Amino acid sequence: MKRAALYMRVSSVDQHPETQLHDLRQMAAQRGFEIVEEYTDRNSGVKAKRPGLGQLMRDAAAASSMWS
Repeated sequence: MKRAALYMRVSSVDQHPETQLHDLRQMAAQRGFEIVEEYTDRNSGVKAKRPGLGQLMRDAAAASSMWS
C-alpha cells in the first residue's frame, strides 16, 4: 500500500481543519493510500510560522534518508 502524510492549514477562526481532514482522508482512501501522519497549522498571515509544515518537511527528509 502507498503511504501518505496529510497537511492541513487554516488561516481564520471561521475555518476548521476537521473539514479538510475529512476530505483528505476520503481522497486518500479512494486512491489506496495509508495515512501515516497528519499535520495541522492554525494561523493567519502569509509570513506566519508553520510548525506543522516544518515537522512534515523534517519527517519527510528523515524518511527519505532511510530509503536512500
